[in-house]
Amino acid sequence: MQHLYGLFAVAEAAYRIPLKYEDMQSAMRTLRRLKIVGKAAKRDRRPKLAELDALMEETYTRSVRSNASPLHGIVAFAISSSRRLSEITGLLWEDVNYADKKVLVRNMKHPGQKKGNDVWVLLSDEALQIIMSMPKVDRRIFPYDPDSLSTAFTRLVGLFDETNDLHFHDLRHESISRAFEKGWSAAEVRMISGHRSWSALEIYTNLEKIGDQLEDWKWWDFVFKPEPPERIDALKRQLVRQRLVKKIIRKSPENPWPQMPTHLFHNKYSLMQILRSPF
Repeated sequence: MQHLYGLFAVAEAAYRIPLKYEDMQSAMRTLRRLKIVGKAAKRDRRPKLAELDALMEETYTRSVRSNASPLHGIVAFAISSSRRLSEITGLLWEDVNYADKKVLVRNMKHPGQKKGNDVWVLLSDEALQIIMSMPKVDRRIFPYDPDSLSTAFTRLVGLFDETNDLHFHDLRHESISRAFEKGWSAAEVRMISGHRSWSALEIYTNLEKIGDQLEDWKWWDFVFKPEPPERIDALKRQLVRQRLVKKIIRKSPENPWPQMPTHLFHNKYSLMQILRSPF
């Protein structure tokens, strides 16, 4: 419905399509009276410790075996930072303030501001340690394609009956809940989560101060370790392929295929992954 609202708001002025915004508002009032539409239910799914352990075990094993993207590190960073997946893959080394334990989140998601909403947020001790474990091979701290990571996470949680309803965004909910359970104030939590208003945090106010359930989590030691040389080399090769392909596309945007070094790719799918990744 929000997409329709946006369309009706600009249709006549921008595209000369005779759609009246007032008609959309009237239709929505009728739908609410008939209880056909209403506010979306608040999602409060949180992963249990056993679920997190199972996910971390599986993705860590895969990463070691095949030099795949360290999804276990991405999951741990989301839990420790409350960052969305698109924000994680957009973080830049130049935007890290080590002294104040802060990082600039560029274009943070906000309903009224699509671009330019750059926000400095605090980093927890765990989040900062994970950042420091990453190799500096790109401007981005986590130089991975968010779509690929999202697909990998969906496949990962689908391996277990207990987690097949888990969304990556639930890790943000876990991170904020964990901060309140540790006894942090709402003001402190807002400095990490990036929320502008208190109302967005009201759903967490009933949490008891039970302490940090992940204080002695065994997986912290795994994600704090620097990436091994073989995985750094694999990441460097991947980035070289990305830059080469996109350089060719810039030179010949209409027909880049004759110049494409197809021997660098395992299959057509791997090539499409590169085309979707950020420049």
